[in-house]
Amino acid sequence: MTHEPDDELIFVSNRADTPCHAAVGHAASAWSWFEHMVDLTIAKLADEKIEVALALIAQIGSIHAKFDALIAILQRAEYSGVSPRTIKKLIRFSNEVRPLTIRRNRIIHDPVVLEHGEPKTVRLTTKGANGKLVYTLEKFDMAEVGDFIAKVHDRTVEFKKLRNEIREALAAKPHGMQTAERPAE
Repeated sequence: MTHEPDDELIFVSNRADTPCHAAVGHAASAWSWFEHMVDLTIAKLADEKIEVALALIAQIGSIHAKFDALIAILQRAEYSGVSPRTIKKLIRFSNEVRPLTIRRNRIIHDPVVLEHGEPKTVRLTTKGANGKLVYTLEKFDMAEVGDFIAKVHDRTVEFKKLRNEIREALAAKPHGMQTAERPAE
């Protein structure tokens, strides 16, 4: 059913006391931790220039671009200790995260409203038939958010394993992989 914005909808703003907002907050926090781990993995490849690397990484807006950067860095000759098999696993992992990103965007960016007292999510998307704009109201699905959070946690654990593979491969090379510690002054 297609709805037009109207006065019957009540925007539920700044109300952390609703289960919907708590769930969205939990989803955002889980995603930000996952993305932070990717950021740190890239930054640690910069050796002693970690502060510069973090400043640059902060400007990369999407997780996809961050994975592209990580893969490109690891494919450079100085990181040749990382096997092609590990890089292929990272590429596959990056591709598998893409649908999760779409779910994240819907959960985080679609506003929650009340329609006749029932929490709903406003979906405004161009993913309709023939790329047409679709505006709908859907019941807020706590189970969907819970499933998303569980999948993000699973991907975080999976990424930690990949990150450890990368760290072990680079630690075996003479330059190694530096930690986030500041150099002694």
